[in-house]
Amino acid sequence: MIKAPQSFAIMLFAFTAMGMAQAIPGTESPVAGRVDLIDMAVDAETILSATVTKTRTIPQDKSPGLAPGYRRLLVDAEVDALLTARGSVPAEIKYLVDLPEDARGRAPNIREQRVLLFLGREYGPGEFALAHKYGQQPWTSERETDVRRFVTELADPKLNALAPTEVVSAFHVPGSLPGESESQVFLQTESEQPMSLVILNRPGETPRYAVATGDIIDPNAGAPAKGSVVALGMACDLPAALPDDVLEEKSPSERAALEKDFAFVREQLGECERRF
Repeated sequence: MIKAPQSFAIMLFAFTAMGMAQAIPGTESPVAGRVDLIDMAVDAETILSATVTKTRTIPQDKSPGLAPGYRRLLVDAEVDALLTARGSVPAEIKYLVDLPEDARGRAPNIREQRVLLFLGREYGPGEFALAHKYGQQPWTSERETDVRRFVTELADPKLNALAPTEVVSAFHVPGSLPGESESQVFLQTESEQPMSLVILNRPGETPRYAVATGDIIDPNAGAPAKGSVVALGMACDLPAALPDDVLEEKSPSERAALEKDFAFVREQLGECERRF
């Protein structure tokens, strides 16, 4: 029988309160999209990669909030790489995780697997709770590289100005040459700072867009880098199309041009990579 120390009893209570009961049973835990990784990075106090060395199954009668079809494991792991932390982290850690049962209805075997962990509070020396119910993710070098990039970018306070909440207005202006035009789409942001999309069309050239902040619109400002926190966030935060109230007083030609230019921006941003 597993007899948990007091720190783990407290951690188990926090783990249950975190919402593990809302986990949806299935054949496997969902693999995070890049936006999910960003969201978990925001909430985590410690992010690291580790190799599982030992697991112990917590009895179901001692696993409050456990979803049907899941098993709760107490995991021992060796830290491979520390991505970010608010304090020191030992070489060996413990944490709790809920995982779907295998095909035989048993706890899955994850020993020797390398995982990417988004950890919250440390309840005892080396004893952590996950910061999210899916805070244990399969490790890949690409996923670790992405998270390292996200952690660096999230440290920049200017990102708060680049989180759009709604489209406020838009206009389109034809240029002096056939095929030349400019569209501007004005956005409301979480920080309430001005933000706009500027889409430029030039004859014989691929359209390009820029994200401008501040009261002065700079058409030479660059677009957010693909795969960045800003670009991935905008892919989720911007609507699929311009709202009707933004277009309702536009002429048919201006409406069509704005819809076309906004669709170009959405295409460049790509899908919202959120899986849960």
